[in-house]
Amino acid sequence: MQDAKRRAIIFAVLSVLLAGVAAYMFLEESNALRAGLGEERMVLVAKRDISSREPLRRTDFDLKSIPVRYYKPNQVGDLKLLDGKVSVVAIAKGDELTSNVLRPATQLEDPAKRLVGLRTSERVLFDDMFQSQDRVDILVSYERENGKGYTKFLLSDKLVFSVAKGNKAIGVELSLDESKRLVEAENFAHSIRVLKAPQKQDQPGEGTKQQPGTGTGKGQQKPNPRSGQQGSNTKQQPAQSNN
Repeated sequence: MQDAKRRAIIFAVLSVLLAGVAAYMFLEESNALRAGLGEERMVLVAKRDISSREPLRRTDFDLKSIPVRYYKPNQVGDLKLLDGKVSVVAIAKGDELTSNVLRPATQLEDPAKRLVGLRTSERVLFDDMFQSQDRVDILVSYERENGKGYTKFLLSDKLVFSVAKGNKAIGVELSLDESKRLVEAENFAHSIRVLKAPQKQDQPGEGTKQQPGTGTGKGQQKPNPRSGQQGSNTKQQPAQSNN
């Protein structure tokens, strides 16, 4: 009986020693493998499917650690780089984000729009200082063969997306057809004038709509001074008939 217990204790001690040796060898192999792969870097991985031109949010990505050996220079590992950005291609869930697909969100909000630049010159004149989100009107002047010129509105109430330092150039958001017309005017028009249009919050008419009782517009009828006299006469007629 004592021999059986002694053997059991010996086997238990040996199993513990062998387990410790195995764990030590596994740890050594893991350390050697990590040393071969090098240090680790953080990359952003999409948590869901993201469509192209959709504004990127920090909550849409997870941080993942990968060995430097597999790290690419264009991979993004900082959540701050997502602010104000969109991707020009769709991103599937689990994909790693790369910097070559990132673009400023303000330039790609509408895939049907284009950003056309206008730079001040002898032929292109700005009549005001502009800021981003301003509205502008664009006039163009042409010269005829007989020496007489004419001016017309080319574009009206267009959005300014970007303004260069010193108000030397602006970027205007236009449709494809409007972009073609503006580029054509830049090439062939005698001069181009850019005017600041009334901003949406400053456009007239919004306040008057809220006060229908004021003013004498076309839809309002002026009081007829004779209507009061006619009403008084009709009230007196029954009294005269009774007498």
